[in-house]
Amino acid sequence: MEFHENREEEIIKITALEYSRDFDVTLMLTNLNNTHFNGKDPTYITIEQFNELKENFKNKPENSKYFEDIPNFKFKKFITLKDLVNKINCPESVQVFKDIAFYYWKEYSNFIHYSNFSCYYELNDDNRELNLQKIDESFQFCYNTIYLSFKYFERNLKISFRNNVELNKKYGIIYKC
Repeated sequence: MEFHENREEEIIKITALEYSRDFDVTLMLTNLNNTHFNGKDPTYITIEQFNELKENFKNKPENSKYFEDIPNFKFKKFITLKDLVNKINCPESVQVFKDIAFYYWKEYSNFIHYSNFSCYYELNDDNRELNLQKIDESFQFCYNTIYLSFKYFERNLKISFRNNVELNKKYGIIYKC
């Protein structure tokens, strides 16, 4: 499945997204150091060091491809996961698996990011069996996603997939490519 004519540009955009996130979390720690430790905690960088890090990054010619606006340190944007999922063209017989996999991504994204949800999920004995079934099914989709991804890597990059026999028995392959 191909989403874009220029795959290299999309790889650049997703890399830019990760660089952007890295700088965002580094700035958070820098601000934490500044706010709570007056910039004196040696385990975190200072604002000056952060600004120097940004300048060094944006002044490297090989990094210019990641920027939408270099002077303002604005990185290129990658499409959201929802947009990416909506662009996946697949046979009708596979559509349900794509939709379920996206559901689980959303479900567990909430589990990871929202502590009230996590607490409810863990403590709700009324739905314990259902929750365990959902977790098990999500493992099946994770396994299948990895399997299908490696089929692509095998074909295009000659990277082999060391398939685990027990995982294969338990989770099987939903859709072969």
